[in-house]
Amino acid sequence: MTKKASFPIRLHKHCIISCVAWFLVSVANLPAKVELPTIFTDHMVVQQKHPVRIWGQAKPGATVTASVAGEEGTALADKDGRFVIELPPLDAKETAGAQRLVVSDVDGTLTIDDVLVGEVWLCSGQSNMLFPLSKADGGEEAVAKADHPRIRFFQSEYQASESPETTIPGSAWAVCTSESAANFSAVGYFFAAKLQEALDVPVGLIGSYKG
Repeated sequence: MTKKASFPIRLHKHCIISCVAWFLVSVANLPAKVELPTIFTDHMVVQQKHPVRIWGQAKPGATVTASVAGEEGTALADKDGRFVIELPPLDAKETAGAQRLVVSDVDGTLTIDDVLVGEVWLCSGQSNMLFPLSKADGGEEAVAKADHPRIRFFQSEYQASESPETTIPGSAWAVCTSESAANFSAVGYFFAAKLQEALDVPVGLIGSYKG
């Protein structure tokens, strides 16, 4: 009696196990609900008079909806789960006060509160831009008076990259207070204070520098 070879059967079982494992890992890596980059947090500022772009990750093919200040838009996540929603421009004077940004898909909703519309500027450079307010001439006095609720800071972490990134590592947006302003760029702080006074609109600063 000829004994049947078992090797093909074992190979077939291994293939099934490998496929199931791959599927489980793939599903585990998909976001449970819509995800946004770290720069989207409470207290953020969006640039006025330009389209408001909201991007992130969701399940491939999912319909994602975003709304802020009465404007709403949708987009389909691509095969990699990436999506971009572009809302109409907002005017800081016409959109006064804190707004709520809501981004959702079928699996969940993200809510970002205390969003302001105004001017957003990138503070980039080397040691001159890095120099903190607390160490500047008159810094102690400036820190003590740094109570500007319509000025916001986002401090990024330095991270070199050979290609554009979809997210920025860093802390959450912070309202300008003595505590948050002390270690922020002195150049950035004084610029924001002057700009906010001159234009009478909120100002958001993104600190990205390397000494």
